[in-house]
Amino acid sequence: MRRWSLLVIGPLISIVALVLILRRIEFAHFVEALSEIQPFWLAPIIPLYVIAISIRGVRWQLMLYPVKAVRWRVTTSVIFLGLMANNLLPARLGELVRAFALSSREQLGTAFSLASIAAERIFDGLALFVIFWVTATLTQFPAQLDATLSRVAWGVGSVFLLAFAFVLTARLAPGFVERLVSRATAWLPERVSARSLELLKSALRALTFLRADRRMVFFVLLTLAIWLVEGVVLWLATLAFGIDPDLRLAYFTLVLIGFSVAVPSAPGYVGVFEAGVVLAFAAFGIGREVALSYAVVVHGLQFAVIGAGGLISLHALGMSFGSLRRMARAEELGS
Repeated sequence: MRRWSLLVIGPLISIVALVLILRRIEFAHFVEALSEIQPFWLAPIIPLYVIAISIRGVRWQLMLYPVKAVRWRVTTSVIFLGLMANNLLPARLGELVRAFALSSREQLGTAFSLASIAAERIFDGLALFVIFWVTATLTQFPAQLDATLSRVAWGVGSVFLLAFAFVLTARLAPGFVERLVSRATAWLPERVSARSLELLKSALRALTFLRADRRMVFFVLLTLAIWLVEGVVLWLATLAFGIDPDLRLAYFTLVLIGFSVAVPSAPGYVGVFEAGVVLAFAAFGIGREVALSYAVVVHGLQFAVIGAGGLISLHALGMSFGSLRRMARAEELGS
């Protein structure tokens, strides 16, 4: 999908999601739900969210280690930078900014950086798939809803499982993948074909962290820790709204948010984030007004944490908003 199409499709999806949510909202009940928040429970959310991103920094550091030892401060700062760029720039340019920032600072190559980010996303998707089945197994949904959720989960899960199968094949049989790509690009001009193979080899280097050793076990544990902490964040938010503190609701909401923000949307996942929360809460019989107020507060806190962390990271990495725009533009022209 070309980037210009994402510039149009993403905002349209966000608008449709917001319209579908807001057309059945009673504004007075929405305001009432906001007014009954207990701020005490919101206070721990900020440090916990920072901890989750910091663990992501450790995990990315572990992924890069077989090729280059990158400091945790750098990996975490670049992740904050990418998240902030996703909140400010269209078409998910934050991922490209993140890859370009790492490759510029550590001379690892943009293809290598993007491949490591893609692998990270695949494992995150698999983790969400596992969390979904655990929560679905422990929860009794209405029969019709249960069938729909199963179809959606298997559809999304199949994508991540196929992606994981490809990554595993590329890691175990890189020569086979190289020959496959070589044949697929043989009809292209020699310069383009050679460049494609060069980029592929660079990307394959990013998968060297996949080894059957203690580091891989640590990687899996870090992935689980990230999502466990983020689930606790959502659980604390339910306490702030006086909702029954059900861990199943928190982690089910986490899964639907994760699946929703994978859909093209406006910057900051506006609309699709809220839609994920509303759908998750509806499955537990919680009204739209409470769900939307919850989503607005949690989403706002995430914006605040990412914004503050992103600004600190800009300074730590010696960058500016101007350099972010230039990175995004350079990557857009190169894609």
